[in-house]
Amino acid sequence: MADGENQRTVREITGRPAVAAIVAALDKSDADRLRWNPVASPSRACDGFFFRNGRDPARAAVHDAGIGANGPKACGEGTTMASIKSTLLGILVVLLLAVVVAGGTYGYLLWQRHAVRQELTLADNYLAQNQPQEAERLLAPRLEMARRGSAWAPQALALRLRALDALGDATAAANLARQLLNPDKPWVRPGQEAWARAHLALGRAALESNQAGEAQVHFEALLAQPAGTAGRAEASVGMARLEMAAGKVIEARNRLNALYSALSENTSGRDDVERLLGDLNMRLLMWPQPQGDDQIHVIVKGDTLDRLRKRYKIAPDLLMAINHIDDPKRLTIGRRLKIPALELSILVNKTDNTLTLLDHGKFFKKYPVRTGKFDYLTPVGDYTIENKVVSPPWRNPQTGQAFGPDAPGNELGCRWMGFVGTNLGIHEAIDPKTVGTYGSNGCVGMKRDDVVEVFSLVPRGTPVKIIGQIAAGSAAAIPPLLTPSPTSSPTPTAPAGAAPAPTPAP
Repeated sequence: MADGENQRTVREITGRPAVAAIVAALDKSDADRLRWNPVASPSRACDGFFFRNGRDPARAAVHDAGIGANGPKACGEGTTMASIKSTLLGILVVLLLAVVVAGGTYGYLLWQRHAVRQELTLADNYLAQNQPQEAERLLAPRLEMARRGSAWAPQALALRLRALDALGDATAAANLARQLLNPDKPWVRPGQEAWARAHLALGRAALESNQAGEAQVHFEALLAQPAGTAGRAEASVGMARLEMAAGKVIEARNRLNALYSALSENTSGRDDVERLLGDLNMRLLMWPQPQGDDQIHVIVKGDTLDRLRKRYKIAPDLLMAINHIDDPKRLTIGRRLKIPALELSILVNKTDNTLTLLDHGKFFKKYPVRTGKFDYLTPVGDYTIENKVVSPPWRNPQTGQAFGPDAPGNELGCRWMGFVGTNLGIHEAIDPKTVGTYGSNGCVGMKRDDVVEVFSLVPRGTPVKIIGQIAAGSAAAIPPLLTPSPTSSPTPTAPAGAAPAPTPAP
């Protein structure tokens, strides 16, 4: 474009003749750069900023003179609009980044919560399957990452206390319990399972170290919680132990009887109640001091243990044990004997392989037993003890081989209690490892000490009830192809002067 045309363009735009003289001094390329359309390219008006900063004084003069009426206004509007767009774009980017970060964080938290829930469920399953070491392996590292206030921490802590209890690590359980119940920084609240198990662990630790006062504080804290709170049954057992240690035997038995009645089958802690209550019942039974409905019998001329057995329906062995009678043939006239108010019966449950002694229909003591390999071998029903034999002989029903009393291979062991009208009975299982299994040919087998104790407690005529069935899934629940008769065993001949010999296949 010619210089004259450049000058006319400037005049048309600015309307100031003085500018044309300055523009004439510029070369063509510079004049071209000054030609701009304030509508199409308003941003070019801002070139004056660079002109004023020392790059080209001539151009700055043109800019300062006001290049057209709309030049400065267009520059301001263009700059403002660009700034607004940049700001809005920056805000949008920040918002997008915030959404991405928040979404990622939320997703991670959901994944972590799911992973923790799976671990806790798995640990609970391990405990249910009697694998506390596996539960501890999962819980210990997980709890190292826990913080106070974590939603999952109380459940994990309760599971770990259960695992440590099952492992028998009372020291570790007590140390963990102290951390949880720290009054300055407690991890759990009253009523939570972890809180209850922490008090239980500390109560048991105090009981084992003969700190009765501290143990009582922890047990009573649990018992003050509403019914159904975890650990209340165990706390009652702990209080019963404290009462026994203080000589309050009757109070302890009453507490345990009430607790046993309140607990349903398969309730946590029921086994401990049964074990302690059974031992306590035996302790009171053997105590020479009469209790409750017990009687005192004064020996008169003509009294014998057999006569007393018939009169009071009590086993002679039990009378001798309670009253410390060394020679049953030498009963001193005028001697006072304790006659316990017993009315015993026997309940055998094939489902869990247990024998329970009942006194007047109430729990007295429970023992593990062995029952038949197959369900039909130990038939359910009502029986009565007909005869009792110490060191019985036995003949193998399969081979016909006879075994004398206490002979190796005599499957009846040291005691025999036979049922009326059948070859079934209760005896010692000479292999104690089989107790608790389905391993006999029909009879009820017991550990040696247990069968000796039951033998001494129950008299002839004691009722026996067999219930239940072989547990589902047991190999013994699968019947054989051929079902032999359980009463087809050969009958051995009793030795001269002996009680009728038992005839079972044990």
